[in-house]
Amino acid sequence: MAEDQNTSAIAIGEEESTMLQSAMLLLFCLLVGVLSLAICVWVAATGQLLTMDGLLTIAISLAVGAVFMANIAWSFHSGELKAILRQLRRRRATEGLGQQLSEAEK
Repeated sequence: MAEDQNTSAIAIGEEESTMLQSAMLLLFCLLVGVLSLAICVWVAATGQLLTMDGLLTIAISLAVGAVFMANIAWSFHSGELKAILRQLRRRRATEGLGQQLSEAEK
């Protein structure tokens, strides 16, 4: 019986670790995607849009941004993003409940 509890506790810890890694990966992908769009805006704002350097910079940054944003789109499509957000909300709710209980005990 104790082994089952230890095994389930380990499984929950591994699941939280995996969810945290997925959340960090999606956050990184979002950051790279937004930065690639910012580079495109910067190239257009500085007037380098019609130069060869500007065109190549925009093409490369849009290609990189598309790859990273596709990862976010796929996680949204597969439901992974929804599961991550649900887990984070659940964790915050249980932490808030724990704080309320500790304050009530005082």
